[in-house]
Amino acid sequence: LVTAYLRGLDGSLRCAASVLSDEQPTPPSYAVVGRRLPLNVAHALGADQLARPLDAGEIVRFGALEESARILAAMSDIGASVVTPLRWEGQTIGLLALGEKVSRDMYYGTDLDVLESVANHATIAVKSAELKGQILSEKERTEKVLAEMESGVVAVDARKTILLVNAAACNLLGRQESELVGQSLRVLPRALRDALHRALDVGVTTSGEKANLAQPGGGAEGVRRLRVACSTFLL
Repeated sequence: LVTAYLRGLDGSLRCAASVLSDEQPTPPSYAVVGRRLPLNVAHALGADQLARPLDAGEIVRFGALEESARILAAMSDIGASVVTPLRWEGQTIGLLALGEKVSRDMYYGTDLDVLESVANHATIAVKSAELKGQILSEKERTEKVLAEMESGVVAVDARKTILLVNAAACNLLGRQESELVGQSLRVLPRALRDALHRALDVGVTTSGEKANLAQPGGGAEGVRRLRVACSTFLL
């Protein structure tokens, strides 16, 4: 049995994954994905302060009687013979629990060293996944805000490639998003193109600068001219 417990936003540890051996088809009650690890079990394991693996065999041999009984009972509750912390910036963000070996052998020092290495890699993977989730969440939030804005927004990178346009910008420019994103500034009207060049080339930004935009449709020349206020910002 291998079980991973991760700390949630509420601070509690919950089972995030559990892998059973063929000899143990039914997991312990707290090794079910989504189940919360009771506070008394987490406290008995010393989860918040745990800095190295807890080995049941080592506890039996060298631990104080009363404390050993409390820790071993907690480890038994989660079906663990070894518990190692997932530590990040001095805090425990999770626990990795291993059940008894299939061979029934004890865990040796080399086993614990490997487990600590695995825990370190698991910690990095967890934090990377969290960061990716935060980035995606922030991206979705930004896209929602931009989509609801009445002002047009065009974002470009240092290579003068258009990275993003919102719906209002597409309406003002009379172009589809697919026609703009990934293109150079050359596809933009000259007034906007010049303002962005000044910002990128010499760091001169504008605020409320008046500009004329031409859209297809309307007028004697088949072109509709719009008067807009243009502002640029460096991020």
